[in-house]
Amino acid sequence: MPKIIYFAMTSADGFIEDRRGSIGFHTPDAEEHAFINGLHSSAGLFILDARDYQIMKWWDTPAASAADETAEVLAYTEFWQKVHKHVVSADRPDDLPAGYGYSETLDTQNLRAWLAANEKDVMVSAGVAGQCLREGLLDEVWLMVVPVLLGAGLPVSIGEEAQLKLLEPVKVGKGWLFNRYAVLNK
Repeated sequence: MPKIIYFAMTSADGFIEDRRGSIGFHTPDAEEHAFINGLHSSAGLFILDARDYQIMKWWDTPAASAADETAEVLAYTEFWQKVHKHVVSADRPDDLPAGYGYSETLDTQNLRAWLAANEKDVMVSAGVAGQCLREGLLDEVWLMVVPVLLGAGLPVSIGEEAQLKLLEPVKVGKGWLFNRYAVLNK
């Protein structure tokens, strides 16, 4: 049965953006990028909130300098352009490309139907993960911890409390740490 997974890249002190709103602190090298590509390949659907849509839309169009991109970046671009994507936001993005689904709220009945009809996992953004948790649908939390302290910024949070059980810690690349957790209070 496919799982619903919240994935985030975070600093060692728990921030997903620095104090200027940048995510540049978690630019992966080739090994780290290949690992993340492998993780994301388990997903058949990404449900994004407005914030993550703004970040991830970069992957929708090949970079003008694609010849300069690494094999890992090109592989992720190809994956992203094929995977199903849905944005949940009170305001429909003006630049939402064809092929994206959109709704103002998360329809958990449609999500359950998608899970029943598909073999691939669903990755959700923070703004969606909290609702999934409240509905008893969130199965796992995946945190990629980058070895940097930011001191301030946007904290990793889904807006809900959850008990987690560490299933798999993996050291990746130059000290990045992937922590895979099961959600216990479903």
